[in-house]
Amino acid sequence: WLETRVPVFGNLAAKKNWAELDHVYRHVLWKSTTFLAVILGLLVAATAVGLTAVFWPGLWEGGGLLGGDLYAYYLPQKVFYAEGLREGTLPFWNHLVGNGYPQLAESQTGALYPLNLVLYRTLSVNTAYVVSQLFHYALAFCGCWLLARRLELARLPAALSALVYTYGWFPARISLEWAILGGSWLPLALWC
Repeated sequence: WLETRVPVFGNLAAKKNWAELDHVYRHVLWKSTTFLAVILGLLVAATAVGLTAVFWPGLWEGGGLLGGDLYAYYLPQKVFYAEGLREGTLPFWNHLVGNGYPQLAESQTGALYPLNLVLYRTLSVNTAYVVSQLFHYALAFCGCWLLARRLELARLPAALSALVYTYGWFPARISLEWAILGGSWLPLALWC
């Protein structure tokens, strides 16, 4: 089969140089396996992003999250944080609430989280919040799928475990942004 499909294999086989044949075969097999892994990874990532559109269509349409502490507590923090970043400063102290508090230390703000530093400096507050939520949902799905595969689950059960982890646990905690952000990195931390 190899002799008729790939001329290199035919030449090597004719020379009876089995060591070279084995080396080339392993190299070609590794490349094809890597290619398939990349395609599968892209498929899992596309599924993760697609599921955010299924479960959170309002966010994809430019809406925001309302209710609970999101609007009354987190949004003003994020506005103050974003304004500080756009002015080129970190919000060490928020003087707008009561007698003030150390916003840099407030876990809900995530002031030093790298993604927040980029999103809230460059996007509107609502858009940055939505992009962060959708990104972390997709990250949680992909990370859980990878962890399930590492634990030797087949592809479909791995996808089911990722679905249950991401959409069974996260939506109930949507008002706790730190839980979403931290929970999305947990499967990847265990996978490593």
